Amino acid sequence: APGIRKENLTEAQKTAITKAQNALKALRLDGLAETLVANKVLDGGGIKTLYDNIGVIVEKMMPEDGEKRAAIVDILDRMVGDFEIAALGRGGDDLNRIGNEIMIDAKDVL
Repeated sequence: APGIRKENLTEAQKTAITKAQNALKALRLDGLAETLVANKVLDGGGIKTLYDNIGVIVEKMMPEDGEKRAAIVDILDRMVGDFEIAALGRGGDDLNRIGNEIMIDAKDVL
């Protein structure tokens, strides 16, 4: 229907999110890892939900420890890079569009 936005994550984007989540868990930041994928990001929440979850992490959950903060920023930066690689060649490709679906690049999210 007009005005409805559908956001499908590609398998490459799901892999990028899972990779970031695992990197956060490796730093013993399980709460941040769970927040990253909260509200079913990997099962239908889409890019808008991921964007909102990253906002919560950056605005409300960053630790005081400078090294951990830098590591978190690095993890999120790598995820964005992986999103950009996954999006190469997709934006203008009509074969990737279904109905009113909108293709969103990482630069539009972060």
